[in-house]
Amino acid sequence: MRVAGIGDNCIDIYEKLGKKYPTGNVVDTIINLQKLGIAASIISTIGNDSHGKWMQRTLQSERVDISHLKVKEGKTAITYMDIEENERIHGNYVEGVVEHILFDKEDIAFAVSHDLVHTALWGRAEGTLPAIAAAGVPISFDYGDRLVYGILHGFSIEECLKKGAAIAASVVAVFEPWVKENKRCL
Repeated sequence: MRVAGIGDNCIDIYEKLGKKYPTGNVVDTIINLQKLGIAASIISTIGNDSHGKWMQRTLQSERVDISHLKVKEGKTAITYMDIEENERIHGNYVEGVVEHILFDKEDIAFAVSHDLVHTALWGRAEGTLPAIAAAGVPISFDYGDRLVYGILHGFSIEECLKKGAAIAASVVAVFEPWVKENKRCL
């Protein structure tokens, strides 16, 4: 089995603890799969800064296929984190080059050469899902927690729900044939 992760990556920085980690939903998922002996690839973009170089080295050291990890001029995404009572608290997020992440036909062709593709709400890869699904490749999608993030960043509940509903509708449309075939899941 081969799994491709398409989408996000970032560096989590815990300033109060003086620690930082290469992470992101796609990164965490594919590294954990690789540790389980499942061949994993990443399709994403990092900056040409020191954080991007660190992300690249980390993925290479975990034997992740980085042939579709693009390096762009700019900063790698950063999430400033905190810990309160053993709970991780997401603070400011600096998107860096992920703000303009693009997936081309080669990325999609590479993704569909795998047995499974994983992405997440944060990964900005929703636009690739119809082509991946049309190729018959199963998709794993982590919806995350957009509502709380939006509210914490000044958006109204109505704006967050509208955005979340639009994304969910586009993603669900990709999975619709599976839902119809498996009505007992409804």
